[in-house]
Amino acid sequence: MSTPALIDAGETYSVAVAFKVGSASVNTLWGSTDYDAAGKTDHDGYGVKLGYDFGDSGIGLLFRQTDMDDTDDDPSTWGIGVQHNMMGVDLFAGYYSYDPDDGEDETNTFTVGSRIKF
Repeated sequence: MSTPALIDAGETYSVAVAFKVGSASVNTLWGSTDYDAAGKTDHDGYGVKLGYDFGDSGIGLLFRQTDMDDTDDDPSTWGIGVQHNMMGVDLFAGYYSYDPDDGEDETNTFTVGSRIKF
C-alpha cells in the first residue's frame, strides 16, 4: 500500500507600503500566490490608491489589477470616492468599476451614504 503524495501547499507573498505627506497619501500593494501541483494557480496582483484631504473633505482614486498566469483573464478594478465630514457625520459617494476580463460585462457600482461618529 502506498502513501499518497503531499500536494504542494504553495506560497503567498504580499507587501504594502503607505505614506502621507501633508494632505496627500499614497498606498500601494503587491501580492503573489503560487499553488502549483493540482491547482496550477499563479496570480500576481498590485494596487495603488491616491488620496488627498482638504479641510473636512477628501478624495481618493483606486486602481487594482491581477495577472492570472493560468488563464488569459486579467481582472482589474478602479474607483473614485469623495467624503465630507459635517458636524460628526461623514457623507460619502463613490463609483467603482470591476472588469473581469473574461468576456463578461463589467460591474459598475455607485454608492452614497453616511456614517455617524459618536
